[in-house]
Amino acid sequence: MLDIDGFENTTQDRCRVINGEIHERRVLHSFEVDDFQQILKSIGTNYDRYNYRLFVDQWMDTEVGKWCVENCHEVSFDCLPHPAVAMITVVIRGYVSDPLWTYYILRWG
Repeated sequence: MLDIDGFENTTQDRCRVINGEIHERRVLHSFEVDDFQQILKSIGTNYDRYNYRLFVDQWMDTEVGKWCVENCHEVSFDCLPHPAVAMITVVIRGYVSDPLWTYYILRWG
């Protein structure tokens, strides 16, 4: 089964026991970047996932981003390029327990 970011999602990767609680790997946020990719192409720079760190850092400075960093484990991001449309989907994921996930969904939808 493929996850939203195009990588194979196995049961071992989906769930972990952290501090005696089951945490599931969830998509915390995703966004598409198109203009930035076109700028990179115009100046001859190859695709580099670390160029998108700026956008991820900006999200982590928001209220929801700060909450995720404090309450979720192993928060990371992946990039899924869509070369045909010169766009990239950036997916931010982390491990979160069910009670905290419920809070997240109720608070930020």
